[in-house]
Amino acid sequence: MVLYFSGTGNSKHLTDIIADKTKQPLYYLNDAIKKGEHSEISQNETLIFVTPIYGWRIPSIVEEWIHENNNLNGQKVYFVMTCGGGIGNAGKCTKRLCSDKNLQYLGWRGACTHCMTCICACPVSAIEYGDISKGKRRYHCPN
Repeated sequence: MVLYFSGTGNSKHLTDIIADKTKQPLYYLNDAIKKGEHSEISQNETLIFVTPIYGWRIPSIVEEWIHENNNLNGQKVYFVMTCGGGIGNAGKCTKRLCSDKNLQYLGWRGACTHCMTCICACPVSAIEYGDISKGKRRYHCPN
């Protein structure tokens, strides 16, 4: 399931690309947060959260929604974040959030090293490095 929050449409645009490539159902966090709803999420489900970065963190209302959602416990989760420059402490904060909620944070075990593995190894080319990698062949060592 792809759970997304979008203020300006950038995260929604990325969500549409991810959902198209992964064929996962969408869950619009903006409406859920406004209505105070929490989704029914299977324990076996892998979740992809797509959010913008506000003040070098995920939006506080998204973080609060995750904290308050009793259906979140033990799932594998990815965080895909849209931003203008950098994510600041967002990676550290989402890892701590996952730890607090007993969620299995999927991603690199340390800070991003810009190794490009996430882009080159994505089996469906759903991850881009801005416009730089768009439409270009993904490199894989031939050996």
